[in-house]
Amino acid sequence: MGGTNEKVLEQQESKAKSADKTKGKGIEVNLPSVRIHGVQGEVHFHADAEKLKVAVPTSIWYRAWERLERGEITSWIYYDSERATELCVSIDESDGIVDATVEIFKVNVGGTFAQLQKFHEGR
Repeated sequence: MGGTNEKVLEQQESKAKSADKTKGKGIEVNLPSVRIHGVQGEVHFHADAEKLKVAVPTSIWYRAWERLERGEITSWIYYDSERATELCVSIDESDGIVDATVEIFKVNVGGTFAQLQKFHEGR
């Protein structure tokens, strides 16, 4: 498909708790596989079945993963403004097994977020 070090993340269970979209209600959902690879200073996450992609700058992804792996945080969300998609990564421990859930969503941007984005970009 493309990039370096390509992997397909098969979600370990056919049903798992959704990362953040269930607002902690523990709703069970079927999780699709996610394809991941590096390309030109970015880590790309693809939910091919849904035709969704999130591109995260490599340095941002590696800093986030280190915090997730060390247990400093249990979930991380990245918004890809170019594609209007969101990557949600959650770490969970159950019965002595630590695992990750990776999900990609299509999102819409609200007015306040758009204003903050323009301010950040100097526009």
